[in-house]
Amino acid sequence: MVFVDFAKAFDHVDHNILVAKFVELGLPDVIVKWMRAFLRDRRQRVKIGDVLSDWLHLVAGVPHGSYLGPLTFIILIDALRPGCLTHKYVDDTTMTEILVKSAVSGMQSFIDELVRQSSAAGMIVNRKTKEMLVGTVLKDPPPYVTLSDTPVERVTSFKLLGVYVK
Repeated sequence: MVFVDFAKAFDHVDHNILVAKFVELGLPDVIVKWMRAFLRDRRQRVKIGDVLSDWLHLVAGVPHGSYLGPLTFIILIDALRPGCLTHKYVDDTTMTEILVKSAVSGMQSFIDELVRQSSAAGMIVNRKTKEMLVGTVLKDPPPYVTLSDTPVERVTSFKLLGVYVK
């Protein structure tokens, strides 16, 4: 299993890519225009103590804590299909491969495809991504999967949606 972490998932949602997805899904024009208005002209600033920064216009990201934030993110990543069993819940994505003892793992190619598809959607797969082997201990476990030539950490337990997987 590979537990995928997207870097600043909600902050990297590209508005143009998202609106194109709405159109691609065949949403009615009124909904597309409404969502475009929801995303357009968003601003933010930072307050530290009594000091306020200047306003910054946002060209990406969806509001945290809103009902539409998770929904729009799900629409963005729905098309990510790396070729293996994939489970998605808002910004948590888990890739699974079932191997018989003599099989060769294809997880590296699945990871590479997910990274390619994520990049096309304006998302970045974070190095916080973890890998876990579940089941019978193999004499020759599969090689570590990598992200940008850096091995993904292999863990023995992982907290997924509040539940520890061991």
